[in-house]
Parts: sequence; C-alpha cells; structure tokens
Amino acid sequence: MFYIMVFRGKNIRYSLIALLACVMLSSCNNATTTQTSAEQSNVIDLGLSVLWADRNIGADSPSDYGDYFAWGETTPKNTYSWDNYKYCKSGELSINTDLPLITKYCAENDCGIVDNKKILEPEDDAATQNWGNGWRMPTLDEYMELIMNCDGKWTERDGIKGCEFTSKKNGNKVFFPAAGRKDEKSLSDTASVGLYWTACIYETPSYLSSLISSDAYTPPCLNFNHNDAIRGYLFGRSCGLPVRAVRSKN
Repeated sequence: MFYIMVFRGKNIRYSLIALLACVMLSSCNNATTTQTSAEQSNVIDLGLSVLWADRNIGADSPSDYGDYFAWGETTPKNTYSWDNYKYCKSGELSINTDLPLITKYCAENDCGIVDNKKILEPEDDAATQNWGNGWRMPTLDEYMELIMNCDGKWTERDGIKGCEFTSKKNGNKVFFPAAGRKDEKSLSDTASVGLYWTACIYETPSYLSSLISSDAYTPPCLNFNHNDAIRGYLFGRSCGLPVRAVRSKN
C-alpha cells in the first residue's frame, strides 16, 4: 500500500488517503537570494532517465538545506502563506473550500481559474530560474523512478540527517537532507522529515477517481522520514519546501 499524505497549510486541515493497488516503499531561517550556481553542483548519474544534482537549490554542499520555495515561486521569502502566495486571490474563496482561488495551474472549477496547466512552466520553475543551463524540477514520475530503482536509507552526512539513495543500476549515491518545511514563519520537521517539490500538480488515476479527486491546492512531493518510509505526499503549494534539480542526459 502506498500512502499519499495531504497537507494544505497551517491551521487548515490534514487528511490521509490510502491509495489501493499501489506499492509502499520502504540553514537557514531567513529568506535569502539563492547564490548557488549550476557549476557548484556535481551531476550524479544513477542510471535513470535523468541526471540528478547532488545538492538542493541554494545549498553550499550536498548536506546543506538550501532555500525553500512555495510551489510555482522562484525566490525564497520570510513568510509562507496563502496571503502572499503568487498564484491565488487571497480575498476570494473557491467553491466548497475555505481556501483562496487558484489563478494558475488549475484543472478544477471548484479550485479556481481553470487553465489545465499541469507542469510548471520554466518561468515558475525554481531550478530553471536559479540555475538555468538545462536544470529543472523533477516530475512525480522521475521521483517514483528514483524510489523504485534505488535503495533508500536514513543516514547522516556531515552530521546532517537525511536519506541516501543508492542506485540499484550502478551503485552511485545521492543524499537528500531532511530539511523539513516552512509554514508561515516557522521552520519545522528538520532532521526528521524530508519534503521535496515535484514540478506537477496531482492527477488522480482514473481507477481511483471515485475515491479522491485531483487537487490543485496540493502538488505532490517526495517525502521520507527517520522510519525509512519513502512515499508520495501532497502538500499545500503555499508552504516552503526545498527543491532538488534534474537535467536531461542529452
């Protein structure tokens, strides 16, 4: 069983969705402008469809947390909330929810302005805007490829807790620090939870559409914790999460 957790923002609501027919697989407090360049990051070939950066956007080393971004935004900030999220109308609530209208990347009438955009455009991709040179945020499929083709292990690097993925194809490794998340002004779950944005909004598989609908508010992300649980997670797009970049092999 593969659990997808949903978090839409502080004091809003949590829900847990068990998706059947899937598989369960086993710093900085202040906003700063990202300084890390693509040249500082080593490219890691795990034998997969894309190459992975060895560190987060804004990080000085593979164990550094780096910067935090709201989904679809390209610069870090001091406060992460729906009130200052780029792609919503904070004064207007969507149909049947207590959340503001989404103004971009929306496929549901009850969430906001429908544009049917499902993948972040380059101008809204934190990896592309900060590193350029072919770097972009991973898709959900690329994170699932990472999970399925690597052994994930909770470990430490330079005294920082996180998850190390070792390729089953060539033995190469990539480390993701447990950098937690930012909600409002708070930095939470460091050293115990890793959350990393994907570049796409969540779409419910057709065979599960009767159980859960797609949700423009909660894009999927990679999630891991100290219990060695590695899974998909749906997280409120106004929250600040770290970003790991990928690039084409061509």
